[in-house]
Amino acid sequence: MSNGYKGNNPRHNNPRNFNNNNQHQTLEKIDFSNSTPDEIVKTAEKNAKNWKNGFRDITITQVRKYFNAIKQIELKTKDLKDTDKVKTELIYLKPMLAYQSGRAKNPRATEPFFKHLIDTIDNTVENFNSEKFTKFIKYSEALISYYKFYGGKDAWKKYLIKLN
Repeated sequence: MSNGYKGNNPRHNNPRNFNNNNQHQTLEKIDFSNSTPDEIVKTAEKNAKNWKNGFRDITITQVRKYFNAIKQIELKTKDLKDTDKVKTELIYLKPMLAYQSGRAKNPRATEPFFKHLIDTIDNTVENFNSEKFTKFIKYSEALISYYKFYGGKDAWKKYLIKLN
């Protein structure tokens, strides 16, 4: 039985996992050095909408792992006196994100989103200071909050149920 998709991996051939729009979805970069709280929140909302619409192969479990890791870093480094420790913890998030992208049902579909998170970490680590770190935390919280607000992966599942 052919479903119109080429390739040998059945996970990648599933029409529900196929999203041609991922190639065209972009997430807006943010520079924490010069951004205001209003810009951070607006960028997070815009990116969450793009994330929800274009990157629906990202699971809520992956989102939770990222969010939990950020909160752990925040708790471990509350005083922010040891900036090298904070930077090191942030850098260690990058392989975790790469792993999460690789584990996805359609890694090509999730790669742009996880690359965006890695770029955001790089932006935070470059010329690191406590203000940039705080903005990074707030941006991540806003991004995930808006993702849940707009339905994220759950909205897609509800849509599929309505179709059946």
